[in-house]
Amino acid sequence: MHDEDLEGDIERCWDALRQVCEANGAAKVPLLDVVRRLEELDPDAAASLGGRTEANVAAFIAGLFLVHRRLVDVVQDEVPTGPIYLVDLWPKMDTYLAVRSHLERLEAEEDGRAPRGLIQRAEEASALEEASAAVLNEVEADTDSWLVE
Repeated sequence: MHDEDLEGDIERCWDALRQVCEANGAAKVPLLDVVRRLEELDPDAAASLGGRTEANVAAFIAGLFLVHRRLVDVVQDEVPTGPIYLVDLWPKMDTYLAVRSHLERLEAEEDGRAPRGLIQRAEEASALEEASAAVLNEVEADTDSWLVE
């Protein structure tokens, strides 16, 4: 955990979460296990705040950002006294960067900013062609009705 390195703390928290998930063989793991893993990764930082370790603070803040960014979820099975769990929402993706890139693409698609794929463009062109053909058929049908031979 490092001063003024929020993005780094978020990525380190995700890495610690992923390591705990792999060790436990589950996507849902106790938040305290993630904190302990962060403490193991940086014992000097963990000891720097005395009773309240920097790892606790960083895990809490980074965890909130991970939830907000849709990388993880937070659950508590027994409210209000049960343990708090973090759930990796993208367990099949290998890296933090891969998950972030995937989510950025999804957000761009939701906002209509994403470039459309070839298949989507082909489907749209086909739909336009069918609509155009239907309009032309109606015009031809109307034309035939008033023609006198």
